[in-house]
Amino acid sequence: IAFPSFHVMYALLILFVLRSTKWLLFPMLIINGLLIFSTMALGYHYLMDVLASTCIAAITLPITRWIVIQYNQGKLIKSNA
Repeated sequence: IAFPSFHVMYALLILFVLRSTKWLLFPMLIINGLLIFSTMALGYHYLMDVLASTCIAAITLPITRWIVIQYNQGKLIKSNA
């Protein structure tokens, strides 16, 4: 599957998770920036793939936050399994 690029999506989500850990964020920013650039430079993905991955990552974050809040407030069904 070439569309969207899951490498780019995971790289962006990792950067979001590490945003409060400054000493680890900056090295990962460089590494993940190179990863994102290399997916296009090596011809594995087009710019549209990278843009779609960015959009999906941006949409995933608030949805995930909402689910976690709902779960912690007991509003989602919890199974006894």
